[in-house]
Amino acid sequence: MRLAELVQRVPGARLATPDDNARILDFFDRSPMQTSAFALLYRRSPDFFRLLRYQGGRAHVLIFVDGQGDVRGLGTLSLRAAWVDGRAATVGTLGDLRIGFYRDAITHWRRLVSDVIARSREIDEVADCTHWRTTIMDDNRWPSGRDST
Repeated sequence: MRLAELVQRVPGARLATPDDNARILDFFDRSPMQTSAFALLYRRSPDFFRLLRYQGGRAHVLIFVDGQGDVRGLGTLSLRAAWVDGRAATVGTLGDLRIGFYRDAITHWRRLVSDVIARSREIDEVADCTHWRTTIMDDNRWPSGRDST
């Protein structure tokens, strides 16, 4: 199965293209990682996709859009060659995770991430990935004053 096929099964989700760059950057800039202890905002302008080319040989950007085409959620899958227990392997990173506190987006995001990881061996673009990693902040919060419908 192709990654795009799996992603399209989730309402509002799709693979991003460079044509989405401006909307992704706008959402990314409005969505810092924030906890009760700190906020972390880093800039990806002018090209969100550029850093991904440095992270590994293959990368995919997943986005959620609402009915008006506004980005409501974002995540990246980056794959690279690595060594694990002394053997060559492909390691995937689930990163750049941002999801607005929009009920539908949160529900669909959980479904999509679960499906990608659980079915990764069936997905052509990531089937060779033997190890996945990510970082999740324990008390991640949406910045105050943001829309959370």
